[in-house]
Amino acid sequence: MKGKALFFDIDGTLVDYPHGIRSIPEGALEQMHRLRNEGNLLLIATGRPYAMMSEPVFSFPFDGFVSMMGGLVDIKGRTISEVRFGFENAKELIRQLEDIGCQLLFETARECYARPESDELLKFCGLFGFADVVCTDFDMDDVAERLLKIEIAGAPEEMSRKIRETVSGRFGYEIVCSREFGDSFDIFPPGISKAAGIEKAISYLNIRQEDTFAFGDSANDIQMFRFCGTGIAMGNAVQELKDCADITAEPVWDRGLEKILKKL
Repeated sequence: MKGKALFFDIDGTLVDYPHGIRSIPEGALEQMHRLRNEGNLLLIATGRPYAMMSEPVFSFPFDGFVSMMGGLVDIKGRTISEVRFGFENAKELIRQLEDIGCQLLFETARECYARPESDELLKFCGLFGFADVVCTDFDMDDVAERLLKIEIAGAPEEMSRKIRETVSGRFGYEIVCSREFGDSFDIFPPGISKAAGIEKAISYLNIRQEDTFAFGDSANDIQMFRFCGTGIAMGNAVQELKDCADITAEPVWDRGLEKILKKL
């Protein structure tokens, strides 16, 4: 295989924190280096901001990053697309969400911010090892000017309903439902998706759509699976993603990524 572009989700694909896999497994890394040396391009496609990408991810020489659900696209160190809310939209959205009691994580191209009184949100970030990357001393107007994404973690049922009413039809959003933590939201400008970000990336790289591979595990990977030439779901993926995948690999904790990459 040569001249292809491979797009990797992070959580549940390259790493799996619940199963203690906090860095890309050595076997998978070996295959990734092989594929890159053979002339293929390897890129990240994630909902995470840069501030929440772990060092093991940056230790591999990825050719590009489609991050923030596609709101930010960097290729070989150059930003080719950055889609912001716009100052007025950001300020109004923040006001409405805070009026209903939401604690918000504000994400710009390289940083994350939260109000210092957002105790529950900061505690939630701490559970996943990200508390130290969240800045609590900032100018809101400056952040609103540069805002790409808002995260809300652990919204109870009634608040979740109000959040949906606030953003539905005006902005894009992804939601993760958790019995343990409540509903968590990623909210971003309209038209943003991993698929849209990948389309910009391959246009810039002059890669054909049919020569793209997507690797993922969650529902927010569905759009990129539908866009890319081949969608590969990890064995630990949600059923909804497996249903639209071309290939289903074994789970991350059973060397699933290494095994499927060997076949490419």
